[in-house]
Amino acid sequence: MENDLLRAEALVTGEKRLLEMVALGSALPEVLDAVCELGAEVGESCHGGIRLIDPVSKTFQARRSVSARRPLYEATSGMRVDANSGPCGAAASLKSRVIVQDVLAETRWTQRWRDLTLAHGLRASWSTPILSRCQEVLGTFSVGLKEPGAPNPGQFDLIARVVHLASIAIERVHNDVAPKRSEEGFRAIWDTTPECVKVVAADGTVLRVNAASAAVAGVPSPDLLVGKRFFDFVASEHRERYVAFHEKVCAGEKGILEFDLIDAKGGRHHMETHAAPMQIEGRTVQLGVTRDVTARKQAEEVMGTLRAELAHLSRVNSLGAVTASITHEISQPLAGIITNANTGLRMLSAEPPNIQGALETVKRTVRDSQRASEVIKRLRALFSKKDVVCEALDLSEAAHEVVDLLRSETHKHRIVVRLELGNDLPPVSGDRVQLQQVVLTSL
Repeated sequence: MENDLLRAEALVTGEKRLLEMVALGSALPEVLDAVCELGAEVGESCHGGIRLIDPVSKTFQARRSVSARRPLYEATSGMRVDANSGPCGAAASLKSRVIVQDVLAETRWTQRWRDLTLAHGLRASWSTPILSRCQEVLGTFSVGLKEPGAPNPGQFDLIARVVHLASIAIERVHNDVAPKRSEEGFRAIWDTTPECVKVVAADGTVLRVNAASAAVAGVPSPDLLVGKRFFDFVASEHRERYVAFHEKVCAGEKGILEFDLIDAKGGRHHMETHAAPMQIEGRTVQLGVTRDVTARKQAEEVMGTLRAELAHLSRVNSLGAVTASITHEISQPLAGIITNANTGLRMLSAEPPNIQGALETVKRTVRDSQRASEVIKRLRALFSKKDVVCEALDLSEAAHEVVDLLRSETHKHRIVVRLELGNDLPPVSGDRVQLQQVVLTSL
């Protein structure tokens, strides 16, 4: 009875000491050593040990033990957490207590595990998972005994108290380390990303930028940009639009904008920025991720030029299909002009001159001249090399013009072209020449 009281007092004293160590921020190895010493109170001729689990690789890593059997724990270093790897692996995988009363009679694991355990003089093994408040497995606490047996209620209670203290200590260290690792990861991304990342205050003052931003701005260090007005780097013709965009972001809107940036050496860069509002010390600023898209814009311009060249070549290649129609459309009004002119001369040379008849022939001459002029104008437009001009036009009229150009060729080959066009079609916006090219290539 007296021994039980002394043991209870020792447990209370040990728990207080452990909680003080955790509160004072003692190093985790020291705290876990103290936990293992407290675990030794489970019983005589036993030892307690803690195996930590790496949250990323899911392997057993650190070993803490107060016994001389540390090699038994070191043997599991780097071992993956697996239900088939032994009692500790099973306890961690199943998140439940695993009791091995007699190692000799145990058949759930390999002979190698039994031989290793027996070689260290152990006949019983009790493993308990150490869980966080979120039920994440942090490690295991195991008790090894020289004699076979199962824990009694008092031992179960003590193991539970030890495991709880271990979880508090491990979680405290994880909570301290996590923000530091997060900040280190953020800094690594911030410093190495090829994108330009900037934090700009509402008044346009640069608060923070990364190395990529400094490179685009043409300065040797990001620190040289801090405190400067970012607006001053924006091309003058885009500055008003950028300032309006920046004000919207600082008012709480997200957005995307393209603008030109002028670097310290006068070079021009076409930039695309994705910006969002961010709170810093109670004020809203712009967090922008910007990429230099100058090469992309230049490639787009080259592709646009190539597309225009291809469209022109396509129209020129179509010239062979309408050569006969061109000859017919031009020669017919020219022949009419010559005939009308000769007829008018005869009428004016007659005695008396036929003034009325000559007047009619002159009108016909003007009509045929206008027709020839319109044909030439349409042909020059169809095969000319010019920029696309969008205008309101009548699709039916544009289609009829193409059919008129091909009339001679269709008659020659005895082809009947029947147009079925909608009535009262509204005008459309487009380039007449390109739309006529579509009609021409589809006939």
